[in-house]
Amino acid sequence: MATLILAGGSPTAAAYAGFAAGRVPDARLVLTRDLNVRALLRRDPTPVADLLRARPEAVVVVAAVRRAATSGLLRTLLEFLDVDAPALPVAVGSFAAHARVLDHGLIPLLGPRVLPTVFLPEHHADLGVLTEALATLTAQDARAGH
Repeated sequence: MATLILAGGSPTAAAYAGFAAGRVPDARLVLTRDLNVRALLRRDPTPVADLLRARPEAVVVVAAVRRAATSGLLRTLLEFLDVDAPALPVAVGSFAAHARVLDHGLIPLLGPRVLPTVFLPEHHADLGVLTEALATLTAQDARAGH
């Protein structure tokens, strides 16, 4: 699997993740809303067993930020995954300050190869910023020989 794109927390985050999946070759899009929530919250890895076996070459996490926090289900999913690939954290929120939530909430779960955070406003986002970040991720992946 080339790139794993995870999204959770809002329909807007899912839409931005879908946009990203359309611009990254061999991307697999996983939305937390499509997973077995009860099993994940019971710490049962069965709903994500195929993700645990796959070793993505890159990971993009699109997280909606509400009330200074990200989706708990998305965090739980990341706790299952051992991210050993370049990771692009993307915050979706109403205020630019929401991007700082990723520094404390998600980045520690993404391993040592985290790229700079991208912030997308909940409405009227400049998707060029996301496209540039995805190009950086793809270029870094190519330099690694994948």
